[in-house]
This record gives sequence, C-alpha cells and structure tokens, in this order.
Amino acid sequence: MNSKARITGIGSYVPYKELTNQDLEQVVDTNDEWIVKRTGIRKRILYIKRELSNQLEPRVTGWLGQQEHTKLQHDYSLFASATRRFETGLPSFISIYAAYEGIKLLREVGVDNIELHIKKLSQFTVRYAQKKGLKVSTPPSDKFLTSIIAIELNNASCVAKLLKQENIVVSARNDSIRIAPHFYNNEEDIKYAIDQLLKIKSEY
Repeated sequence: MNSKARITGIGSYVPYKELTNQDLEQVVDTNDEWIVKRTGIRKRILYIKRELSNQLEPRVTGWLGQQEHTKLQHDYSLFASATRRFETGLPSFISIYAAYEGIKLLREVGVDNIELHIKKLSQFTVRYAQKKGLKVSTPPSDKFLTSIIAIELNNASCVAKLLKQENIVVSARNDSIRIAPHFYNNEEDIKYAIDQLLKIKSEY
C-alpha cells in the first residue's frame, strides 16, 4: 500500500511583545551586561493570544502592569491593556530624584567648566603615572585622550579591591586599572590614588 502526503499550506507567527535588556534598562536599574553575565538572557517573549490578553487577570502584578505607572492600589488593580498588564516591577522613582539633584549640580558648576577640569586632570593622571614608572595604555595625545585612564597592571582585580579598602574607587579590566577622574576630584586625589596603587603593587 502506497501512502502519500501533500502539504496544503504553511504558516508562522512571531509574537509582537519582545522585551530586550535594553528595554529593561529604560525602566529599572539594570543593564545588558549585568543580565547577560548572570543569566545569558538578551531578550524574552511573552505570548498570549491577542483576543484573550484583556480577559486574563495576572496573579502577580506591579506598577508597570497598571494603566498608569504611578498608581498602584492595594485593594484593586486597573490593569493595562494587552500584554503590558503582565509586566511587574516599578518605575525607578528614586532615580528621578537623584537625577534631578545631579542635573541641578551640573548646571551650577557648568558643563564647560567640568569638561575643562576633567581634561586637565586626565592629562595630569597620565603624566604622574608615567613619572612613577607605570605603563599607561590610554593614548596620551590630547586629541585622543579620554577621561578614563588605563594603567597596565598584573592582578588588577585584586589591586582594585585593596584600593577600595582605602576608599579609592577604580575599576579593573583584564590586566589594567582604570582611573576616571571627575569634577569633584583634584590633583591631590590623583596623587594619593596612584601612590597607594604603587604601594599595593610593591607589597603584592
């Protein structure tokens, strides 16, 4: 007996609600690097039939799942439409207050003044590090100089942790220590940071 099969049609569907890590960055205090490093997730999809989404009530909800993000009632919920009603979490309200004060301070000091101060501190950081015998991998030319100065160093992660114990905040990237002066720093801060780095380097 011969069996035959015939394809009469094909179809596909791509869910319209795709939430990326970049989307999350806009509403909560997180970033793509943090999420990927810990979970490997770059995007996620919530699929519900469009005609059913408004009929379902979430068992767990949050501020972002409401019609108005700033209004979450404890005794009842006014869910948002479609799949947005299944979102949890809340807007980063505290960031709004922090950003307001930060922007106010920046305007008081002046962006141009900050840029000039950081440029001078960056130049000083390069010169002082080189003077102390450290190898700076950041291009020293003023044309390419950035506010992040990379100093090559073995065991950079360990050194960064020890510097933090001295209230010196730097970042470690592979075999480099990054020093990033800002407008609230001065040359004495830079000297102290590099001198402590050298002290730890000699003892490590």
